[in-house]
Amino acid sequence: MRHDGNIMLEQGSLALWFTFPNVWHDIGLFHRADRTFTGLYANILTPPIIDGPIWHTTDLFLDVWQTPEGEILLLDENEFADAKKMGLIDLETANRAWEESQRILSDAALGVWPPNCV
Repeated sequence: MRHDGNIMLEQGSLALWFTFPNVWHDIGLFHRADRTFTGLYANILTPPIIDGPIWHTTDLFLDVWQTPEGEILLLDENEFADAKKMGLIDLETANRAWEESQRILSDAALGVWPPNCV
């Protein structure tokens, strides 16, 4: 997985995921195969419904990437727009996904994202 030519995740890499109840995103800590930290990846999704060993959630197309240097980027806006046009995501859910992505961007700029547990 790459962005602007930079490796975010590669075969043999480690990724540690944090999933939270009632939260509209999860967070992955991404590394290269040599264990070099490459950044934080937030996947915008519906809050997971956890039913024993089975989890239900829906990917909402938007993603946020934060480099080790702290640069934060919104990814996959084109996929998100296409999904809305194709009716793959309803307006209310799309608005909630957009709000979540903007909140993460704002909180990261203020230094209060990601949460301390990450």
